[in-house]
Amino acid sequence: MTPGQLSPQVADLPRLVADIPSARVQAHAANLMVLADGTLACVWFGGSMEGRSDICVFMSRLAPGSTQWSAPVQLSDDPERSEQNPILFPLPDGSLWLLHTAQQAGNQDTALVRRRISHDNGLSWGPTETLAAAPAGTFVRQPIQVQADGSWLLPTFRCRPLPGQAWDGSLDDSAVLRSTDQGQSWKWIEVPDSLGCVHMNIVPAARGGQHLLAFFRSRW
Repeated sequence: MTPGQLSPQVADLPRLVADIPSARVQAHAANLMVLADGTLACVWFGGSMEGRSDICVFMSRLAPGSTQWSAPVQLSDDPERSEQNPILFPLPDGSLWLLHTAQQAGNQDTALVRRRISHDNGLSWGPTETLAAAPAGTFVRQPIQVQADGSWLLPTFRCRPLPGQAWDGSLDDSAVLRSTDQGQSWKWIEVPDSLGCVHMNIVPAARGGQHLLAFFRSRW
């Protein structure tokens, strides 16, 4: 879309460019989230190459009114796993979750979902925990959605190998983790007929409606 195609209200808005300095050769899977204090936070993974054990999660912050992102801060450091696909989730109680995957060298079917919690908008973080409700091979990519009934939905996809073979993506499918107690427990809900469908993004299907719409990326 060119500037001439934008509405007058959008076209007249000021534009700011603020580059994020990268601490590693590769930077991938960036996710943005507006925090409670108005700060724009960006998380991504970086390292020498996706899937290698030197891949880890970074975060940078753009304060309200600023034109300069903060220096990236490393938020994960498992020397035996590639830590990928970070997402941020501001909880209704004011705390902030970081979720990401952690896989053994290129084997996505070994991925775990890990979590850290911040109580100061991402300035400091608690210890790293593993989300036990997510089976091995589970990947996240999109943030948790809070529904009208108060439940939480975490879109996931599952990387499964063929029996006796290395993982190659042939059996990947999608599921949702649903919590009705603010993340203390989760129920695994498979998405029917989702073979080859990954990176699920969930949105409401209609304003005020109870149905949900999911968008996927195809493995094929």
